[in-house]
Amino acid sequence: MQAAEEGLTQEYGRPKLPELNSRAVRQWGAEQGRVIGIYTGALGFGYNVKTLAQHKLPEPKCWQDLLDKQIQDEVQVARSQLVRHVLHAAGNKSCRSWARTRASNI
Repeated sequence: MQAAEEGLTQEYGRPKLPELNSRAVRQWGAEQGRVIGIYTGALGFGYNVKTLAQHKLPEPKCWQDLLDKQIQDEVQVARSQLVRHVLHAAGNKSCRSWARTRASNI
């Protein structure tokens, strides 16, 4: 936002603005279309091969596999919203309910 305030960015009319969540739209509007959030963290997941083998569970190969009911009690996340956003971006529309069910594993 500082860069926008200092005139270092250009206004950008986002073609997909209506698809963004309301907080992003408010931020974009507050800076006259000169600012956008960028996520710079790592996106990935890991799993314990021994634990999955011990419970005879399949190894997840992609984000979508984290929704598998067979492993749902084994999935633990620091921020369920992040996983939800990744799954939603991948086209999964039922990921909100998945994130709510993970509350006990956060």
